[in-house]
Amino acid sequence: MDAVHAHLRAFLTAVAGLPGGELAEDGGVLWCRTSIPWPMFNGVIASPALGRCDGVERALEALAANGMPWFAWVLPDTPPEVTDAVARAGATEFEIRAPWMEVRIADLDEPELPPGVSVEEVRDEAGVRRWAAARREIYATSEAGEEAWAMPGELAGWDRQPWRQWLAYADGEPAAVTMLYRGGGITGLFGVGTKREMRGRGLGRLITLLPLKESGGEIAGLFATPAGERLYAHLGFERRGWVSRWLGGPPAPDALARARRATVR
Repeated sequence: MDAVHAHLRAFLTAVAGLPGGELAEDGGVLWCRTSIPWPMFNGVIASPALGRCDGVERALEALAANGMPWFAWVLPDTPPEVTDAVARAGATEFEIRAPWMEVRIADLDEPELPPGVSVEEVRDEAGVRRWAAARREIYATSEAGEEAWAMPGELAGWDRQPWRQWLAYADGEPAAVTMLYRGGGITGLFGVGTKREMRGRGLGRLITLLPLKESGGEIAGLFATPAGERLYAHLGFERRGWVSRWLGGPPAPDALARARRATVR
């Protein structure tokens, strides 16, 4: 799982590179925190070989002091004492052992547009906000999540985010989303999803293949839901391990309200 560690560490580093973000490494423990009230933008990951857990405790204290929700990323080779420390910090199991899957991008089929479907890479404010709204509906998240996914564009510039985002339309309506981040030798997809009423039309296949083929990367990777695993296996992805996420910190809506109050002072 060395490549997955490298990829997730690169992702956290990119997140910390957003204006106002912070990155630190302590004894093999990497953590980042931002002003964005969503756990994908605040997190911690530990290297497989740790002599002591002091770095973990300090990282968790820093995340708690930030007052934002956060993820602890746990892989098969994460030391168990790290997971124990995360649990003691009040984090709970959010996604446990999601299959990590990989494929050589050159081995993937070329994407095809299904009838009535179009797709765009979003690069301006209107597009990013449409993407965030569609993602909220697909994953049934809160207003806080929709606002949080627009904040990187607000902070860094709508066409200067450290990742790329695509939005597919079916019959003119936003229907499917994905986000692509290249780092640590892996081209990773995050948050691939299709609206329930639009499923079965080839949108998941399209929104997976097209960004990867346009990425210029060599190896693609993602962590899948049980339903998504079947689609990715059909496309040629193979399971290479698993990734767990533990969720800590205050609820995102509470953190968003606090961030709003701080902004208007």
